[in-house]
Amino acid sequence: MKHYMKVECPICGKITYGREQGQFHQGCDHFERVDVKESVVLFVNDFGEELPVDLSAVGDRCLSFNCPICNEQLDACIREAAKEYKIEGKCPHFEELKTDEQGVMLAYFIDDEQNQRSIKLV
Repeated sequence: MKHYMKVECPICGKITYGREQGQFHQGCDHFERVDVKESVVLFVNDFGEELPVDLSAVGDRCLSFNCPICNEQLDACIREAAKEYKIEGKCPHFEELKTDEQGVMLAYFIDDEQNQRSIKLV
């Protein structure tokens, strides 16, 4: 399971991908860096001014995982500020994401016989 972040530039809308503790693939010239400790993304506008933006407003935490039924790759991206997620992929078995009582996120799938399966997203 791959964990990564997606950051959307508030100036041009392009996406930057990377890991919290690693390098980011710069999607545009406005992106400068992510400060996870401060929960801020720094961008530079066309005038050279640094613009700090709250990470929860422009950043998604993403997980890449495979369906246990058809093995199709899915990406679940969660925007913490909105407490919403979106799934990217074409798996017909995916049903929903839920967080259990211990705070563990689970992905639920339904097979052709209506049997539910789940996987932990750690």
